[in-house]
Amino acid sequence: QIRNNTFIGLSYLQELYLSNNLLDDDSIEDDAFKGLEGLKILMLEDNRLKSVPNAVYSLTGLVELNMKRNMLTFISTDDFTMLGSLQSLDLGQNNILLIENKAIPST
Repeated sequence: QIRNNTFIGLSYLQELYLSNNLLDDDSIEDDAFKGLEGLKILMLEDNRLKSVPNAVYSLTGLVELNMKRNMLTFISTDDFTMLGSLQSLDLGQNNILLIENKAIPST
């Protein structure tokens, strides 16, 4: 479980690795990543996530997001719109059935 405000005071943290932690959609609260203004890399691979966590939306400076080997089936138009700095996105080895139009922002 990653609760709201867990990372307050770590605004200079640039990389966060949360891989292989059995995280599911209920494990990450909406404000779990609040305070990580400087985060550039977030690794969430090898978990049990069925959707992009809402907490990711606050990471506007994120450059790399890795969510491979989860349980994703659907990518919404809203999933990455707030991530304007995103340069690398790995969604490999999921079971994605649908990616909505404009779900992946173009630069």
